[in-house]
Amino acid sequence: MIEFQNFNIISWNVRGAISSNGLRHVRELIRKYQPSVFIVLETHCQFRDAEGFWNGLGFKAGGIVEAFGHVGGIWVLIVVSSLVTCTVIDVFHQAISVKFESPGREWICTAVYASPSLLIRELLWEHVLTLRRVVSLPWLVLGDFNEIILPPEVRGGNFILPRATKFSQVLGSCGLLDLGAIGSRFTWFRREQGGRNVSKRLDRALADTNWRTVFSEAYVENLPKLHSDHCPILIRCSDDGTPISCRPFRFQVAWSTHADFEDVVRQAWSLVDSDVTGGLNKVKKDAISFNKNIFGNIFRRKRRLEARIREIQLSLETCDSHTLVTLEAQLRRDYNKALRQEEMLWFQKSREKWVRFGDRNTKFFHTQTIVRRKRNKIHGLFHGDGSWSSDPVKLRDEANC
Repeated sequence: MIEFQNFNIISWNVRGAISSNGLRHVRELIRKYQPSVFIVLETHCQFRDAEGFWNGLGFKAGGIVEAFGHVGGIWVLIVVSSLVTCTVIDVFHQAISVKFESPGREWICTAVYASPSLLIRELLWEHVLTLRRVVSLPWLVLGDFNEIILPPEVRGGNFILPRATKFSQVLGSCGLLDLGAIGSRFTWFRREQGGRNVSKRLDRALADTNWRTVFSEAYVENLPKLHSDHCPILIRCSDDGTPISCRPFRFQVAWSTHADFEDVVRQAWSLVDSDVTGGLNKVKKDAISFNKNIFGNIFRRKRRLEARIREIQLSLETCDSHTLVTLEAQLRRDYNKALRQEEMLWFQKSREKWVRFGDRNTKFFHTQTIVRRKRNKIHGLFHGDGSWSSDPVKLRDEANC
């Protein structure tokens, strides 16, 4: 059963491919990414003609805007086994808005297929502005906008500033932020007459700050283009608290206590000329490898040292061994070094400006780190009538006022 903790959305402008050879690609996308929602754009057919195919894959209609001949078409399809309910709240010929809801959580998703005609697309911008005035829940807007915002979003074609400015103004007025994407830089590709290749980022996902807060770990991936001239885009809405994206690189002060780390830095710089950026990137890469393969996890190493020291001390209770005594002394030195490294780690995390080495203040620095995190978290708010509340729902409502 699917809940928001594992909620993936695929949006794909199929340009009619869904009714012919694209079916195999659809099955592979579902097998590989297991989307809870599949949004099909520019369908070139009526949903009743493909309903059996989608039912066979475990999907049902959540919201449908039928194509007019070979023009338009938006299908919002949701997994039958989903615990999330899907309710259509607004229908427009270039967009359909649905409300996703599960116990304690609800938000709005607007699927967009913007017309290739500039005049008709202007109507979509007005519709989105109208939606903003009535949508109060967290809001995700995604699909094919048939427009770009910045010059780097096109290659081989023209960047038209007035159109991009209009699009940007609409997003700004609606408080919608581009979620960005990993993978391909462009989502639409075409070979023009004369052999010129044109690429643009026409497909994207946008969200307001409320949705971004609810799904803080969500991210977008532009999947490979295999059939249509558009890439499918995948939105992972995971909010289970597990980080999805990689952590930013941070130099660990404790590395400097290892005898081999100076050589790691020296060798990294020796392999680049005078390129500072290249040198820093090389140091970063080698430091990550050093941390994984040589330095290791401080806490795990400390536990192993404690266990080995305990075993040796138990052995020395029943026998005298110069070898074991020497080994114990070395392990105790290694253990003390691990304690210093752990102290440095917590000091770095605590952001304190001072540290007294030798006092084993690990617990103090650990506590400071927790205190800082708690201090940065809002536990409650005063309402307009002066009453205090820590109820999450009431806090959210108060913040949205």
